[in-house]
Amino acid sequence: MNEVKIVEIMKKLKKEAGFYELYHKTSFIGYRHTRNEDQEVSIDILDAGPEAGDIRYACSATSEDGKVATGNNGPSLDIVLATVHWQDLDK
Repeated sequence: MNEVKIVEIMKKLKKEAGFYELYHKTSFIGYRHTRNEDQEVSIDILDAGPEAGDIRYACSATSEDGKVATGNNGPSLDIVLATVHWQDLDK
């Protein structure tokens, strides 16, 4: 689904259903190496839409053993992914 369609759906949900905060979620599964093992990680990217400005995107990652890494919200995916504390998945 393209960004224009997603933004349109989000606007309709806010108007018709009364949401005041809404995110489109995209999920990924990835595999990474830690010092001791390979690790499966679920990654969720949240997008609040272009009107959210500087806090548009957020990211959280959860390992299969329940460790969580997050970062700061930001205006671009580059910034958000650079601020995720990926090392928290290694603890």
